[in-house]
Amino acid sequence: MPITLTVDDETTAALVDKLTNDQYFLAEEPADHAAMILFYEANTINMLVAAYGPERSDIRGDIHPRTARILRGVVQNTWLDNQDDQPGEPLAAIIQCDLEARTATVTYHLGDEAEAWRFNDDNSMELRAALTP
Repeated sequence: MPITLTVDDETTAALVDKLTNDQYFLAEEPADHAAMILFYEANTINMLVAAYGPERSDIRGDIHPRTARILRGVVQNTWLDNQDDQPGEPLAAIIQCDLEARTATVTYHLGDEAEAWRFNDDNSMELRAALTP
C-alpha cells in the first residue's frame, strides 16, 4: 500500500534549487516537473529520473551525484519525520516535484527487497510514463 507524504518547505526549496541548477538534469531542455524513483536492490539504492516540460522530447533525466545525495536526504528525512505513524518500511520512494510551484511529495511503497524488481531498469519506461504530471 503506497503512502504519500508532503515534503517540508525547507527541504523542497533545497531540492528545487539543486534541480534547477543541475546542468545534467537540464541537459536536453528546461523542465517544469521532475519525478524520481529511488528503490532498494541488492542492498543499494538505485535511482531513475524523469523530467517533464513542454520543450522536452525525452522524459529520461540524469542528475549530478550531488543532486542524488539531496534526493536520498529528501526520502530519508521525510520518512524519519513520519515513520512512527507507518505500518512498515519503504521498499521504494517516488518523489514528485513541481519546479514552478515549488512543491514536492514522496510516495513510499512498503514491502521487502524481494519485491524490488517492480521498480528496476527493466520496468523503468513504464514507471516513468506513469509518473507524468
